[in-house]
Amino acid sequence: MTARRYSGRSFSADELALVAALAADRDQYPTRAAIARAVCAQLHWFQPDGRLKEMSCYCALRAMERDGLLTLPAPAHRPSSPPGPVPFTPASARQPLITGSRRDLGPISLRPVTAHTEVALWRELVARWHYLGFRRHGGAQLRYLAWDASGRPLAAMEFSAAAWRVAPRDRFLRWTDEQRVARLHLLVDQSTFLILPWVKVRFLASSLLGQVTRRLPADWRARYHYAPVLLESFVDSHRFFGTCYRAAGWLCLGETTGRGKWDRHTRRTHRLPERFIFVRPLRPDFRAVLRAPLPPTPNG
Repeated sequence: MTARRYSGRSFSADELALVAALAADRDQYPTRAAIARAVCAQLHWFQPDGRLKEMSCYCALRAMERDGLLTLPAPAHRPSSPPGPVPFTPASARQPLITGSRRDLGPISLRPVTAHTEVALWRELVARWHYLGFRRHGGAQLRYLAWDASGRPLAAMEFSAAAWRVAPRDRFLRWTDEQRVARLHLLVDQSTFLILPWVKVRFLASSLLGQVTRRLPADWRARYHYAPVLLESFVDSHRFFGTCYRAAGWLCLGETTGRGKWDRHTRRTHRLPERFIFVRPLRPDFRAVLRAPLPPTPNG
């Protein structure tokens, strides 16, 4: 058995054998969840906040089973049916035109979406008005809604896990594969940015980008117990030039090659649109943090 990589982690031959042995011990580990917890504990596979990385391990176990490396017990629960389309309500309907400049709006409230009613509104607005619709992102994520002083919604944003491998970004950071694997969680992707179509306010988009850049590290730390040091975003170069990102101080690193966010090979038959790659450092020593020497680990 040779070493393999699953869920962003390299497993040596000895570790794969250990995982297979744990999966085979049905008396001690009768469920997939129990196996995932045992594997994380045995291999010291933790999230940045110290919790076991159970979801990543669960996905790795299923991939190992598909590759014939082990056999898992049957799922404890039947998989639920895929969620249907987001229903639209009057809350997300088109509103009267809002024009002028950023100064005309007065103070803007940009806050994380936490309440159930705001979660539902965020989904509705994105599903109804974003050209890509509502898409679910796994892993860590943080959503925002922006409101004007009169309580009118202006924009929606989402930040989620960074892309696994982006050549121009990785060259910009000058990090090794090992550093990327260990520190990728310190990068966060702006996966959704929607200015509502009836909001025609000059300089609003760049102002919101500046506002969220200032507050996101603290919001992310409050939720996940660590702060990212770099933001990234991918802008469809056939639709947009990324003017608001450039105005807000983001750096354009070039264009993608049309491969998916997690695609590591060139076997994809359906290519995605090329996109501009933008990054925004959140602290001046971001590159030093991302390239700091790696501590010795049981996996290393």
